[in-house]
Amino acid sequence: MGFLDSVKGALRDAVSTRASKQTAAASRTAKTDEPAAAPVETTPEVFDTYTVEVGDTLQEISARAGTSVDEMVRINDIEDPDLIFPGQVFRIPMR
Repeated sequence: MGFLDSVKGALRDAVSTRASKQTAAASRTAKTDEPAAAPVETTPEVFDTYTVEVGDTLQEISARAGTSVDEMVRINDIEDPDLIFPGQVFRIPMR
């Protein structure tokens, strides 16, 4: 067995020993008497729609809808909130 083979063997043993120690430590610290966390229930978002008319601004639409511009941007994936066009259809969150 050459020098490199002995180095590879030593590294393999070191990694194997470390992994075994980590597994043993993890099993000692794991709490098995706690119940699993319940899944979080989310309420699906419900939307109405609004079609942009000439002269509309996102700020005005948001205010009328009772939501924020940031929320409208998020919901509708709007790249530039200052650039909307007549005929665009926006989802409006229903509260």
